[in-house]
Amino acid sequence: AFKEREGIRYVEERKIIPTEIISPLFGYIHKDKWVDYKPINWFSDDIQCLEIRANGYKNYVSRSYVHHVGSQTIGMDHGKNHREAEQWIKENMPELHQQWFK
Repeated sequence: AFKEREGIRYVEERKIIPTEIISPLFGYIHKDKWVDYKPINWFSDDIQCLEIRANGYKNYVSRSYVHHVGSQTIGMDHGKNHREAEQWIKENMPELHQQWFK
């Protein structure tokens, strides 16, 4: 299973921290290194982080802070978002489904 950094606002703010997966609210990546998001709301940023690492790059928690409120862009039906994402991952990335949805 993966460990995602949540609540990073209160982690040592003066450090840049390497991490396997981070759900970025604001990310910085060079255009030619971009990996497209999968066509799902939930987990697409996690998959993108894994694909970036598979391409030989790293993910970091930076010293920056971007304030973010809620999940207005993906809707408030969290159960539906989770079910749809899980089904897509099961059909398209079964190895991740095995790891994440045991």
